[in-house]
Amino acid sequence: MIPKAVTRADRMAMKGEKLNLQGFKKNFEEEMTSVQNNLKHETRPFIYKSRDFVSDFFHYFGIFLKGSGKILTKILGAAILLSAFGWLVALIIFVIAFLVYGNNDILNVFPFSIVNYQTTTIFLICGFLMLAIPLLTIILLTISALFKNQPFSRSTGYTLLAIWGVALCTVIYYTAKVTADFRVSASFRKNISIAPSSIGTYYLKLNDIKYLSGQDSVRFRVKDRFNDMIILDSEDDDDFEAPGNSILIDIEKSDVSAPVLIQSFSARGPNYEDALTHARNTNYLFIQQDSVLKFSRTLERQADKLWRNQELHLTLKVPLNTKLVIEDELDPYLNNISIHECKENNKQEDASYAAFIMTADGLQCKVDTQMVAPTSKKDSLIIKKDSLIIKKP
Repeated sequence: MIPKAVTRADRMAMKGEKLNLQGFKKNFEEEMTSVQNNLKHETRPFIYKSRDFVSDFFHYFGIFLKGSGKILTKILGAAILLSAFGWLVALIIFVIAFLVYGNNDILNVFPFSIVNYQTTTIFLICGFLMLAIPLLTIILLTISALFKNQPFSRSTGYTLLAIWGVALCTVIYYTAKVTADFRVSASFRKNISIAPSSIGTYYLKLNDIKYLSGQDSVRFRVKDRFNDMIILDSEDDDDFEAPGNSILIDIEKSDVSAPVLIQSFSARGPNYEDALTHARNTNYLFIQQDSVLKFSRTLERQADKLWRNQELHLTLKVPLNTKLVIEDELDPYLNNISIHECKENNKQEDASYAAFIMTADGLQCKVDTQMVAPTSKKDSLIIKKDSLIIKKP
C-alpha cells in the first residue's frame, strides 16, 4: 500500500525527481503552468457568454425600439412638447400681468425693486427673449421629430440665435451694472430716549398700524376714503418687496438709569456717500405710549427709492431689574429671546405674552413662583396662591 503524498517533497519523490534546489524550481514552474492553463480554459467560456449576452441584448433592444419604442418615444416627445408649451404660456401671462400691473407699481416687487425705472422694461424684454427663444426652439424641434417635417430654415435659426445672444449680453451687462451698486456698505446710528414707565414695567408690542408717507396718503386718498379709519399693517403686505426687509431686536442691559432705543440703519451703494444716502432714505415707526412700546415689523423705503439692502437693527437697553412684558407677535423679530420657552417655564402656554426681567447676566424669563411647582426628593410641593398641597411620591 502506497502512502498519500502530502508535501511537495513526497510528490517529487513519487515522480522520481531530485530533491534539490533545481528540482524544487522545476516542480514549482510546472504547477504554475498547469494553473494558468486551467484558468484560461475556465475564463474563455465566461467571456464568450458575456459577449453573446451583450450582443443579444442590443439586438433585442433594437427590435424593441423599432416596435414599442416608437410609441414611448412619441409619448416622451409629447410630454416635452406640452411642458415647454406650458412654460411659454406662463411666460407670456407674466409679461401681460406686468403690463396690466403697471410699470410704476412693479418697482416695489423684487427683483424689479433693485433696478431703475428705465432699466425695468429692458430687463423684462431681454429676460423674456432669453427664456422664450429656447422654449420656442424646443417646441419646434419636438414637433419636427414627431411629425418628420422641417421646423424652420437655417437662416431663421441663426436669426433666433443672434437675438438670444444679444438679449443674454444685455442682461449680463445690466446685472453687472446693478451689482456695482452694492459694492460699499455704510451705516449710521440714532438714539431714542425712552420715558420712564409710571408702573415700572414696559409692555412691548407689535405695531399693527400701516406707515404711510405723504405721497401714499395722497395716492390712497386717505382723508376722503379712510376718514376716521386705521389702515392695518399685515405681515403679507411686504412678501414681494425685498429680502431682508424686516427688523431685528436685541434687548441688553443698560449702564444708565433710563432705557434707550438704539436704531442702527445700514445700506449699500456704489460708494460710501451713496450707501449712506440709501440708508438715510428709510423710515421706521416706533411709538411709546407711557409704558407701552410699539415696534413696526418692517423698515420702509421712501417713495421711488431703490432697494439697496437697507437694514435696521434695534437694540433696546434697559436698566437692571427692569420688567418687560413681550407679546407673542414680536417673537419672530427678537434675537436670542424665546417667548414660547418662557411661557412653558411658567406653565402658561396659552398666554399671549411672556414676562422677562433684566438681570446682571442679561434678560431672563421671569418665573412666576405662584404658578411653578418646586420639587424635592421625598415630597413634591405645589404652591397655588394661598393653598399648600403636599403630594407623596
